[in-house]
Amino acid sequence: MATLIKDTLTKEVNINITPDLVTRIHKFVVSYEMTGSNLNAFASPYLGMYQCLFTENTKNEFFELFDVDSGSFASHIVSKANSVFGVAMTELNPLMRKSMDIEKRDMMRAGFTALDMKKIIKTIPSINSNFKVVSDPFNLFTTYLVHCFSVSRLPEQQKYQAQTDILKLLQYKYFTSLVNHRFPYRPNEAVMQATFESLTDKFDIKKYGTWKLVMENRVADMLAKDSIHRKTIDTFVDDKAVLYFITDFQTRLRNQINIFVEEYMRIKELNDKFGSYSTVTTDAETGETAYADQETRLDTCIQKIYADCLSISRFLDDQAIRLTASMFSAVNNTQVRNMLIGFSEYAVKKIKENKKDETKVQNDSILYLGPYVLIANIIRQTYRYCSRNGVDISRPVEVIKTAKNVYSSSRVADPSIINIKMTMNELILKIQHSTRETTVSALKIALIIYIVIKSIREMK
Repeated sequence: MATLIKDTLTKEVNINITPDLVTRIHKFVVSYEMTGSNLNAFASPYLGMYQCLFTENTKNEFFELFDVDSGSFASHIVSKANSVFGVAMTELNPLMRKSMDIEKRDMMRAGFTALDMKKIIKTIPSINSNFKVVSDPFNLFTTYLVHCFSVSRLPEQQKYQAQTDILKLLQYKYFTSLVNHRFPYRPNEAVMQATFESLTDKFDIKKYGTWKLVMENRVADMLAKDSIHRKTIDTFVDDKAVLYFITDFQTRLRNQINIFVEEYMRIKELNDKFGSYSTVTTDAETGETAYADQETRLDTCIQKIYADCLSISRFLDDQAIRLTASMFSAVNNTQVRNMLIGFSEYAVKKIKENKKDETKVQNDSILYLGPYVLIANIIRQTYRYCSRNGVDISRPVEVIKTAKNVYSSSRVADPSIINIKMTMNELILKIQHSTRETTVSALKIALIIYIVIKSIREMK
């Protein structure tokens, strides 16, 4: 078990651990949080909306708290092209994978499927990027400080306060670097808001509400008595374990940010595709937005989509299929396409039976089994629901997001929405062949979303 890191730092770096140092560290971290718009960025559920910086001057000022020169400290990091403190990067690679595996395991417990994880974390981080993390003087110094406080004679409360502040600062360094790399320019605020709203409580940012709380909870996890890094913090005796601690801390935060960025890009694509489409106009006298001949436009839209559904070639739209499938982790483009072909064939069959407006009463619901009456109700009731609930229907991405949320919810009491959901329960089983519950559930909503997307295009 190599101890070169501990041996080198113990010999070369002397830290005088005192209660006053705990106070100075805390004041430094609080002052950093209040610098510029840092606190706005950290105390936000969004990314890139406020500037947050972690400069070389910030690093140097932190080193000065301990009377340590950052350049001098950096000279003690024994690094070569393929090693840090003599630990080969090939040896570290399994640790990088372990960090990713732990993150996957934690997310799986929160309700993710294997398919979710494939979409969220596409590749293992490259060795080169992690080499930069583990060989960074500030990253190593702060990690060493956490150990120094752990073995100090200070009261446990003061130890924990100092360790928490130090690791928070390290998280802020990682956070600012990751966010500024992904959002060099200010992102679209509406898309950013829609991104946050689209997430479920499976995501840490939705669970805790701000990135500051996400980072603080991660610090608490790392410092917990049952933390996988507890032994490393207390002993600092295994070089590979020390480097793993540094990397694991950054990897987990990066994964959370990657999840958010991926969702942002997906919603931005939707917004870019449909952003120019509008279903409202402005009243010349009052200045208020109002539906422009809404009933006429809805009637025309319904007639067009109904006519299209009777021809597979006209009904299928590759772009709309891709957008629809991208909103569900349980289905792919092919499954959505096959479902739509099945619906088109079902519609033609009903027309031959003269049942385009067929309905059936089942318990307390009305099932819209005819293709025309189903399409008409999906379009009318979706826009009606959006209008009544203050959704800006001039923003198509909001209409699509609302449609997915309302038809997926088990707590909606609107009878018209319930009728459509009950119809989907029976219809999807007739037009597609999968018996997998997650696939069937996704396709029920996917058909609705596809029709809504088609309606937005027709009403542009």
